[in-house]
Amino acid sequence: MVSYNIRGLGSKIKKREVRELIQKQKIDFCFLQETKMENINEFDLKSIWGTDSVGFARRQADGRSGGILSMWNPAIFSSSSQWDISGALIVNGRWAAGNINGCFINVYAPQNLIDKEALWDYLGGVVCQNRVSPICIAGDFNSIRFGNERVGRGSQFSTRDMQAFDNFIRANDLVEIRLQGRTFTWYQPNGQCKSKLDRFLVNDKWLEV
Repeated sequence: MVSYNIRGLGSKIKKREVRELIQKQKIDFCFLQETKMENINEFDLKSIWGTDSVGFARRQADGRSGGILSMWNPAIFSSSSQWDISGALIVNGRWAAGNINGCFINVYAPQNLIDKEALWDYLGGVVCQNRVSPICIAGDFNSIRFGNERVGRGSQFSTRDMQAFDNFIRANDLVEIRLQGRTFTWYQPNGQCKSKLDRFLVNDKWLEV
């Protein structure tokens, strides 16, 4: 799986970049955030995935802001239901291997703290309703969990924001998958501030399977 805040998917260069990543890493499920596209047609989706056979769910951008896209290999996973809310795209379905139900949640959290707290509450309800199934929540959470996840000049952060995000993870017994590579996932263009905003969170059932 891969999760990527693409910061605009409209150009041929960005589409080719995602396609090459999917093909090189043999990706089965792709989470993209900030597509900045109001309309993504099936031709675009097949071009991005690299084949005519692709499953997908999308939350359109609001003008040139936001936009979430999930894509998957339909030979591996088939969707049974999907819906979107402000800040997340939720897909339920079944894995071919083992015939197991599962839930994928693609997150592009809002900047506003009140909106983020509402999102954490909603996703907590989704997790509770699906406790018997594997759940994977991935994307750009626009929040840090600990103080050392943001460093550099102008790196102030809201303690309430940080605590609300950490409480969401703990209250729902989610496990953060440790990532390799860089410690931080977002860098200010001038390099003076960096943060860890992107994550994979899973439940115990996911780890069992």
